[in-house]
Amino acid sequence: MTNSIHQHHTVPAARFAVLGHPVAHSRSPRMHEANFAALGLDATYEAFDVTEADLAERLDALQRAEYTGLNLTIPLKARALELVDEATPLACFLGGVNTLLFRADGSRLGDNTDGFGFLMALRDAGVPKLTGQRTLLLGCGGTGRALALTCARAGIAELTLANRTIARAEAVAGAVRAAFPSLEVHVLQSDPEAWRHAAQSSDLIVHTTSQGLGADDAPLLTREAFHPGQLIFDAIYTAEKTPILREAEAAGARGFNGLGMLTHQGAQSFRIWTGREPDIEAMRRGVRG
Repeated sequence: MTNSIHQHHTVPAARFAVLGHPVAHSRSPRMHEANFAALGLDATYEAFDVTEADLAERLDALQRAEYTGLNLTIPLKARALELVDEATPLACFLGGVNTLLFRADGSRLGDNTDGFGFLMALRDAGVPKLTGQRTLLLGCGGTGRALALTCARAGIAELTLANRTIARAEAVAGAVRAAFPSLEVHVLQSDPEAWRHAAQSSDLIVHTTSQGLGADDAPLLTREAFHPGQLIFDAIYTAEKTPILREAEAAGARGFNGLGMLTHQGAQSFRIWTGREPDIEAMRRGVRG
């Protein structure tokens, strides 16, 4: 055990962190630490609660402290895009940065691995492609926007957007229509009946709202909205079965939570930071906890 005491007094060779608000629930530190251990890397990964107003200052401080790379989560992704020197075409397209690399020359590269993580998670769930899927997206925040554009680019047949604030759904619809003029895009009224009706006629339902983060939260849609043959993806990963997944599965639909997406987007972040291949199995074990 002596060497662990010793480590606290030495700065690790590489330091990483996730920034968000809130961030205490994040499983990213466990996931990345498990990968570092499996690969024998001298590295650490922390979680910092940072507000949008403080992001610029915090990035400067972490860069001065010689961090290698960061993940950004809710609500910092769009703001981070404004604070990098270079953003990949994908980050620009998705409208946010979730992976930031501090380069040796002092510049900052911003990338986005959310869409990649989502598509890889679907592939793991036995859905290698989304061509022709009628898709309902619940929640049009930063993750919702990234997944709406990802689905559109993956060739879905039709996209329906639902959000409590309609203006936000309209903004995402505008971004999708601009990039994919031939795709049929609908925006729903903020009405439970309309959402249920849209769910009934969808092949893929993607849930990105925070409803369900609390174990006692009421599900956004109940089992009448679902039927066998549908696929329900919930970006929430803090519970194996979130409220909406329980309802969907009771109706015979297939559901899966956000753990796969988190794992794959984290693995891709690691590749961007280090140029190395991660130990995905170690990351899966770490994230499950």
